[in-house]
Amino acid sequence: MKFYKITFKKVYSLLPTFLRQYIIRKLIKVRYENPEENFEVKLAETREELEEAFTILHDCYAKEGFSEPHPSGIRLTVFHALPTTSTIVVKINKKVVGTMTLVRDSHMHLPMEKVWDLSSIRGSANRVAEITCLAIDPKFRRSSQGDVLFPMLKFMYEYCIQYYGVKFLSIVIHPKDIEFYSGLLCFKRLDNLIINDYLGAPAVSMYLDLNDAPEKFKRLYKNSPLSKNLYEYFVHYRCPQFIFPKRLQNFSVDDPVMNVKLLQYFFVEKTAMAEELSHSQLKTLTRHFPKFSNQFACRFAVELEVYMFDKLNSNVYKGFIKDISRTGFRVGESHFCMIDHDRPLHIEVLIPQKPTISFTAVRVWSSPRHGAGFRLESPPPEWLNLVTTLEEQLPDVKTLLRGLKKAA
Repeated sequence: MKFYKITFKKVYSLLPTFLRQYIIRKLIKVRYENPEENFEVKLAETREELEEAFTILHDCYAKEGFSEPHPSGIRLTVFHALPTTSTIVVKINKKVVGTMTLVRDSHMHLPMEKVWDLSSIRGSANRVAEITCLAIDPKFRRSSQGDVLFPMLKFMYEYCIQYYGVKFLSIVIHPKDIEFYSGLLCFKRLDNLIINDYLGAPAVSMYLDLNDAPEKFKRLYKNSPLSKNLYEYFVHYRCPQFIFPKRLQNFSVDDPVMNVKLLQYFFVEKTAMAEELSHSQLKTLTRHFPKFSNQFACRFAVELEVYMFDKLNSNVYKGFIKDISRTGFRVGESHFCMIDHDRPLHIEVLIPQKPTISFTAVRVWSSPRHGAGFRLESPPPEWLNLVTTLEEQLPDVKTLLRGLKKAA
């Protein structure tokens, strides 16, 4: 058997790319009913779920040589402290057996941006998220880990489209996995850069355009049987064992989980990571939490339809608000950059299942990369209530900082 595997790998490596990708698609098998009892895929919400996920991540990374073993027995990053980060877990019999983390654009940028330039896919209205911290319990051998991996990938796909508000997914992988991500999941190379040592191994970067993904899946799998058809599996199949977040506000795209108690447990008591944060990192981190001041006002990522009426030239502009604060908002569409600076506009914001909010605002900045920012001349109570509901999900900065300090 060992000789067969070695021979297969040698022959496989000599095949052209399209044949290697074809073989991968023929070898996969997706289940529409998971054989395990008490199977579920969800976002990690509790300390137990997060700790089990971070433990699997630690053990897998240490085994593969991506990191040194840590006395705490867990692995997490500063990005897990952000309200814009979501950790997906697969649970069997109430135990986490697989995990991946989604890190969305923020003031802290993405982990991979220390090396890779994402300007080619990041536009003013294009939110980007990075897939990272992917690990599966070693007890699930390669022959059966598809029962964990594919449900996790499908949950990620649905969550990103329906809840997370991103257009592009990016990922850093080992070069040996390029055929899997390109031939199976329709990812593309971000560039030709190959890093020889990224967490102790060679690495390349790839991305997926979620807007184009359904059509790409359809073309790629149109003649495939159901058990090998990722188009049917990702796009049409609805898994009853998926548990998606129940949000109080359905216009938000965040599912913050790290409250002060969890931050204190993981970043102070368990790992002491809070002590390792630089002043710059701490300053950037606090920008994601409410300060109740206009200086670096905390902004919340949203998807809200907006209409702007320019009475001077009778123009009507339509678009989507991407983030809001107590005194302003940002839109992504480029045509908003053409509006005259400081000209008062009548604004109407459509709130799902609630009355429209109307007010006056002026454009105060614009950029090809970030869109256009508007300041409310006199924020109405409805707007302030809208922002307050999002602020209440998070600790304020003072409470956050106290939580990240060890008790005397």
